[in-house]
Amino acid sequence: MYSLLRSNCTNNIDETLLNRCLYEYPPSLFTFVGDIIQPFVNPRGIAVTVTILLLALPIVVKYSKTIHISPASYFALKISLLHFLYRCCYSLVLDVALYTVFRQSRPCTCSFNDQKARRIGSVYGMPSGDSMMGALVGAFIWDSSSSFELRAAGVGIMISVMCERMSWGFHSLAQTMTGSAMGIILHYWSTRMPLYFTILESMLILPGGFALLMSDPARSDWSVPSVLQPGFQDNLLAWFCWGVAFQLFAAILICRHYCSLGILSRMRYSIQTTLRALELQGDPLQGSSVRLHPRMSLVSEPMIRARETS
Repeated sequence: MYSLLRSNCTNNIDETLLNRCLYEYPPSLFTFVGDIIQPFVNPRGIAVTVTILLLALPIVVKYSKTIHISPASYFALKISLLHFLYRCCYSLVLDVALYTVFRQSRPCTCSFNDQKARRIGSVYGMPSGDSMMGALVGAFIWDSSSSFELRAAGVGIMISVMCERMSWGFHSLAQTMTGSAMGIILHYWSTRMPLYFTILESMLILPGGFALLMSDPARSDWSVPSVLQPGFQDNLLAWFCWGVAFQLFAAILICRHYCSLGILSRMRYSIQTTLRALELQGDPLQGSSVRLHPRMSLVSEPMIRARETS
């Protein structure tokens, strides 16, 4: 992926294992594997791919003579894609907003081929957005399959992306671990919550993220020439704007989905069912044996998958 030799690197944070620069040349096996995997788990690339699939899905289903899909399967696939697109936005919008909260520098400043030493990556690195996306993909694979091989592949993707980001100097061990942990948590949060929560989250994350970016004192350092990719810019604001566009697109499609089902009655029922489930879970007479009403499958992704396979 990159072909620059190491000349000299210094630590921007400190000398501890969690925070020091781990740039290495020649790259390790995990770095080589990560270089192959990383383009396929790049947050913006995945978001573009899922958006194209969402736009093409109704056309393919309507006009294809070889693909036959039931209404229930079409519904489940559309909701799963919408959920996944929304989760992609975590690593673009939420991650960039958190950069301005932690304000932790990238770990490496290096000089290559006796040139002037420059920082690798943009101004901030905590948490790692690519590691977050790798964990979101890995958790999705783990959560969607009971196969040992596929689950091992999901874990391998997460670890390989972490190693790739560290060995090329973009992130420290602490930054990749934090990004991966957040990706796993956000996957289970997003897929277990009712679909309307994405609307509520967007109303909080988008303006909140923009306010955090505008209050950041290092705005002049947001856009810098890429050290390892000549001709490219590392631009935090551009990443955030891409994420906002995808998140708004997902939110509009989710609102359209609710409108087509009767938005007021369905959202009211969804909220009431959620609150009732929480009340029952807190009832000592019910314990952990609470089972949600079958109509709850309309608003939660794993329940949609269970409905489809039943």
